[in-house]
Amino acid sequence: MFFVSGKQAGAWKERLIFIGICLLLVDTNFLIKRLVFHSNFFQGTGGQPLGVNFGSIGALSSEAFLSVIGVNHGPQYLTGAEWSDFSMLVKIMTMLFTGTCLLLITTGMVRRRKVACSEAAPAGWSLYCAALIVLLLLPAVLTIRMEQRWELGPFFLFLTMVACGFGVLHDQGNRLLATYAFSLIAAGSVVIESRISRSFDEVAYLSVDRFASEVKHTLVDPQGALRDGEIVIVADPGYCVGTLLDGGFFLVYGGNYRPVSCAKDIAQARLEACRSGARLFNWTASKTLVELRNACDANQ
Repeated sequence: MFFVSGKQAGAWKERLIFIGICLLLVDTNFLIKRLVFHSNFFQGTGGQPLGVNFGSIGALSSEAFLSVIGVNHGPQYLTGAEWSDFSMLVKIMTMLFTGTCLLLITTGMVRRRKVACSEAAPAGWSLYCAALIVLLLLPAVLTIRMEQRWELGPFFLFLTMVACGFGVLHDQGNRLLATYAFSLIAAGSVVIESRISRSFDEVAYLSVDRFASEVKHTLVDPQGALRDGEIVIVADPGYCVGTLLDGGFFLVYGGNYRPVSCAKDIAQARLEACRSGARLFNWTASKTLVELRNACDANQ
């Protein structure tokens, strides 16, 4: 779009040839998949066929935009930051950051006079900006459950469009307004980034590693009674199955198998520990493993 709408793109015949080559690349991709590899054009992980669901396009587009600014609705093993996990301060700063950026982008799209970032495409500037928005959302829509590192490209494009809006305010002499906008964006960015950086500890791959390290440090490395006997842990049951391998973890690192079970509810975990005579431990919010003594005491 940048090339075709520019002054130096040549005659319309040359522009149409360029567009045709771009479309031919997509058609060739489709034909190779269908005729050579005998696979679906839209195909997911493990060869799973994908279909187009028009009813979910709006929802996916909104999630894609949130992903660009760091709020990812993907599964826990990819991201630990979801909107519902944010405090009120982070939510307010996220809305201020997003609203200010959108206003700046809109300012850049509706301008009428030539400025530095539109000289290459003065005639079709609005169309060009619309194409940028499509490019901004397209990667996130196509890979909505994506890792944080895959969002860098759309996010840089988002910041480039914001910078264009700053250029418009500067050329129009609204330097004070530009300063206020920059201050809001900077403050919002710091708050959002601080929250997102903490969320990486909640990503499953990292939290599992911390859980396994803490179990080894607390129940395997020390000498004495803690190395033996059945244990119950107040934690996600997936930890005991996927990380502790139903007790196989202790065989690998400690040399002997230990029965282990996990329960999210502390009352259920206490009941199970009392029934089996196991030691009861709690996986705390601070990512430490603490023994709950006297678990079968009626007053507990």
